[in-house]
Amino acid sequence: MLSRHPALPPRRHRRHCTHQRGVSLLEVLVSIVVFSVGLLGMLGMQTITLRYEQGAWARNAVGVATADIAERVRTVTQPTAAASVAALFNSTSTYAAERARMESAGYLTPGADCMGNACTPAELAAYHLTEWRAGLADSLPQAAGFISPVGAGAAPLAFQVVVAWSDKDLTDANNNLAPATQCAAGDAGIAARSCCPAALLAPAGVRCAISQFTP
Repeated sequence: MLSRHPALPPRRHRRHCTHQRGVSLLEVLVSIVVFSVGLLGMLGMQTITLRYEQGAWARNAVGVATADIAERVRTVTQPTAAASVAALFNSTSTYAAERARMESAGYLTPGADCMGNACTPAELAAYHLTEWRAGLADSLPQAAGFISPVGAGAAPLAFQVVVAWSDKDLTDANNNLAPATQCAAGDAGIAARSCCPAALLAPAGVRCAISQFTP
């Protein structure tokens, strides 16, 4: 007799599907865009921070220069009449003319050493003005300083100090040097202290700071 074998069930071929996991090109592009935007934001913040730091540095330099010339004027005012001091410390000019003098040889070198020798009030005033200008040249780019007496008659003698310097960040919308802000009648507050007198003929890219002191 023939033996009957039970029918074997057909083999089932299982398909093994391999699931590939990874990052698509689109996700990479999105990541690059997000990273670039963040990097540009950080660069923008760094630029703004640098401008604020430069502004603070310039304001500090102007404050130091004003305090310096005020102290120098007081050393001459004590033994000298106020009217004579007003004539000695009266240095006004245009910005370009003063910058040309500061670039010339010998202008920032005192004619007499009044720290170790006796000087007349005129020599002492000239010494202090020269030293003050030299300090400005070392503390601010393309700096120029001007001083003039203000007040007359019974009013107490006071002096106006104008410090002007080149600011490469003073630009317009097209990234060109912007015109200097000229003082106008009626200016008050910060506007009156951060403008350039018309007599200076300050060129584009120049900032000015105005202050007053009484010896």
